[in-house]
Amino acid sequence: SKNISTAYRCINIISDDLAKMPFQVFASRNRNIDRVKPSAMFQNIAWLLEVSPNRWMNPFVFKKTLAQWLITWGDAYAWMPVPPPGMRREIFLLKASMTTPVFESSTGDIWYRTTFENGRTEYLPSVEVFHAMINSTDGISGKSVISYARESLGRQLGARDTQARFYSQGLNPSGIMWVNGLVEKDAREKIRNAYEEAMSGSDNAYRLAILDNKITKFEPITMKPVDAQFLESIQENDVEIADFFGMPLHKLNRGKQAYNSNEQANLEYLNTTLDPYLVQFEQEGNLKWLTREEQTYMYCKFNRDALLRTDAKTRSEVI
Repeated sequence: SKNISTAYRCINIISDDLAKMPFQVFASRNRNIDRVKPSAMFQNIAWLLEVSPNRWMNPFVFKKTLAQWLITWGDAYAWMPVPPPGMRREIFLLKASMTTPVFESSTGDIWYRTTFENGRTEYLPSVEVFHAMINSTDGISGKSVISYARESLGRQLGARDTQARFYSQGLNPSGIMWVNGLVEKDAREKIRNAYEEAMSGSDNAYRLAILDNKITKFEPITMKPVDAQFLESIQENDVEIADFFGMPLHKLNRGKQAYNSNEQANLEYLNTTLDPYLVQFEQEGNLKWLTREEQTYMYCKFNRDALLRTDAKTRSEVI
């Protein structure tokens, strides 16, 4: 699907918007809500989420990659193991293509079977694995947006492939040749290649084809109106794909570009498209990254105001 610019753009917009939002930790005590500051000394969860989730990634890359796995695979996994003595705490990304939840019916527990880059396979306990999913039908694994949009994406891939072949021949139509006598397979290929070589390229478009006496008849096959309409339907499929991802058209440089209407569209985009991802990240983070004691007064939350930035005039009116 990444060969389709619309789907690729939708995936990047959603993952970028999620990644650029600060993922913060708050503490509620005595009716006061305070933000937990990142501490490099204690390497608390705020430091992992806002400064350095692991030794290789910054927070933006970590969140963007996690979101892209979620959108394209339906599942996203992050592993926070108990660190060895003297080692820092880290949150590692697990590839959704190499990780599978395994339900143990005898105990009701879920383990995560994952294969690391070195080929080693391990079963990780659920308490150590952050697991976000979308479009789940069983609560154990999810299904990607693309799985639902596959039919639409497939139509568009076919349309673009047809369009590419159409224009690559210099807008020349295909045709049928009648040859005097019986022609074997190799001979048919030679005749076909000779014609295509003589008529290929934009310089030869719509020029007269000269055929020798072995060719008794040549009939070009013109494009049917329904086929031309099929190629023109790519624009409509782009809109359909945007609907699958819940993407406002103005973010794809389509639709209305008026600032006031786009500002309202951004708010709707946050509430209907991004919030399901954000809420799930927050709830799963509370369960897997906070201890039971911390869960009684602490919680993880995205700063959604970072997305709803307005111009100076609007901010002054609100103030």
